[in-house]
Amino acid sequence: MIAPHLFFNILNFDFPKEKTKYYFSESPFTDAVKLHYSVLPNCIAELFPDFKPSKQNHIFSSFDLPNKEVKSITLNLKDENLYFVKRALNNRIYKHFRDDLNLIVRKNFINDNQIWVLNKEITNKAFKVYDKFSLKINFNTVSDYPELCIAYDGASKVSNLCADVLIEQHNIAPDNLNYVVYKNSIYRYDRRPEDIQTDSANTFPVLSNTLKQLLAIPSETRNPFENSYIPYLKKLKQFISTYLDNKDFQELIPLRSTEFIPVENRLISGVSDSSNDLIFGDRNIARVPSEGIKKGPFKIPENSTKIQFFFIVHKDDAERAKKLRKQLIEGVTYFSGFSKYVKFPFYTEDGFSIVYANTSNPIEEIEMKLAKKPFKTGVQYFAIYISPINRLDKDEQKHEVYYKVKEVLLKRNIFSQVINNARIDDKNIGFSLSNIAIAILAKLNGIPWQLAAKPSNELIVGIGAFKHMATNVQYIGSAFSFDNTGKFNQFETFQKNEVIELAGSISKSVRDFKKKFGNPSRLIIHFYKTMSEREIEPIETELNKLDLSIPIIIVTINKTESEDIIAFDNRWSGKYMPISGTIIKLGGHKYLLYNSTRYSDLPIGKADGYPFPVKLKIHCKDEKLLFDAALTKELINQVYSFSRIYWKALKQQSLPVTIKYPEMLAQITPHFENGQPPLSTLNNLWFL
Repeated sequence: MIAPHLFFNILNFDFPKEKTKYYFSESPFTDAVKLHYSVLPNCIAELFPDFKPSKQNHIFSSFDLPNKEVKSITLNLKDENLYFVKRALNNRIYKHFRDDLNLIVRKNFINDNQIWVLNKEITNKAFKVYDKFSLKINFNTVSDYPELCIAYDGASKVSNLCADVLIEQHNIAPDNLNYVVYKNSIYRYDRRPEDIQTDSANTFPVLSNTLKQLLAIPSETRNPFENSYIPYLKKLKQFISTYLDNKDFQELIPLRSTEFIPVENRLISGVSDSSNDLIFGDRNIARVPSEGIKKGPFKIPENSTKIQFFFIVHKDDAERAKKLRKQLIEGVTYFSGFSKYVKFPFYTEDGFSIVYANTSNPIEEIEMKLAKKPFKTGVQYFAIYISPINRLDKDEQKHEVYYKVKEVLLKRNIFSQVINNARIDDKNIGFSLSNIAIAILAKLNGIPWQLAAKPSNELIVGIGAFKHMATNVQYIGSAFSFDNTGKFNQFETFQKNEVIELAGSISKSVRDFKKKFGNPSRLIIHFYKTMSEREIEPIETELNKLDLSIPIIIVTINKTESEDIIAFDNRWSGKYMPISGTIIKLGGHKYLLYNSTRYSDLPIGKADGYPFPVKLKIHCKDEKLLFDAALTKELINQVYSFSRIYWKALKQQSLPVTIKYPEMLAQITPHFENGQPPLSTLNNLWFL
């Protein structure tokens, strides 16, 4: 049976009926690509009887492009190795769009095609805008037929000025050129083939964020609350009607229909209803944080009577600091006041705040004034930093001030909260103060709300990442949770290549858990991408040293905003986002999980947003656990629940904090001395 209201961004097709001649050689030849032995046709031994994969891993092929100098064989793709079929059909698609239709085509690392279509509705003297569509072939992932998944990957800008002009006339350093368009193909600028390196006049750079900044081209700011499902689906339908719903394409890929396929009922399930429950003050249960917090937080800081706030503010914003203090204490529209909201007082001591004069580099001045402050033993100080720097300001040096202020304070075990000076005058400041109060409570080791799950004897480790663009270094943040109620214990950061250090840190968390609670029943790792054997092996080695025979279950958690399968809901007044908690099973222990504030067919709040689903993949060396339906649902429930304890704001998140918090940590710490926060802060949510 099918669920007629849900449908995938997938078209079914049939295998081509006609037999086709394909061309192969053991040596490279014109227009040939190298195919690994696992991708070769089943009958390759008929052409090359002496071919031994143990001695020669590859054969060369031009697929169906004739070449009289090499061997050929006639194949029926319906009966062939599916890996070869996928490559052969992808090659047909590539040639059709690039050579026949004269469109730009880019291949990704697994040879799927991305088609770049000129957006004629947007015109600009400096650049052209291209909409990008991925065409991905799968076999029997969610249906009984071959599948063509069509995804919209957003838009890219391509400079109207060639590479030479940008370098010579606009003084753009060549190492700022990343990808370039040459004729109908895309290359890395520093790796483009020799035969086109001399033709820079026809080489046009794709505008990266760096290039946009250097050329003073403004970046678009998308409304984070708008419904992306509607324009996404519109783009897909336009692409199908223009390029796929015709005889030429369907001679290559015989589509069964140009209508997207429905989702079968057997693939659909949902999280447990109780996964939505959150516990607030006095054990009150609610599902929406903005409502539940009215009953008070789950737990206020233990030292709430010994917390002192102070402001760090530029002299020009001294009056704003007074205004903000009044707003926090007395409340303002949408915000009842700090003590009424989080149930402990906002106390400041007269004359204790820091007023500085140097706007561009205030750190030395702030440090000097901090050194003179009479900090009392036993008092937890908390700084409210009023920043004069707009978060949209493109000057990176200005933003460094924020990180340095935070680091200077952390070295003194002082946590902080930043607020932009202009925000204080905003008529909607109450929304911001509600979020700020929640974040301050969490930074002071209070608990705004907690999951209603029954604690279990398992250890959950979350690992997220953030790429620091200035240094091109990817940092890994790892967050350790001791139980499934969302209580976090420790945070650390590593560079991407520090897999041994990461494994040692996970091992330490297991040892700490063992000392407090005994052996964990299992280790669950939430990872921001698919873990490689290189990353898993050190973790297993470290755990073996502990003499623990517990299962290690890895849940990969990815965003699915492009190049992937998603599902739409036709039932919800043309808004298309499925109900929160919907789980859709894909092939290979992969799942889509929808996570939003849509709990029914009623409208959602204007600021709630329409997030795309996250894609989950569950991996465990003990394969029988992968087929345990109850365990799978428990693991997905956990991912869903962990997205509901995001304490930086009241707004629901689509990613769990096991991925979100480490990503935030990894974003900040590269700006610190030695790329690490002070050791004394590793068990605190100071980075919210």
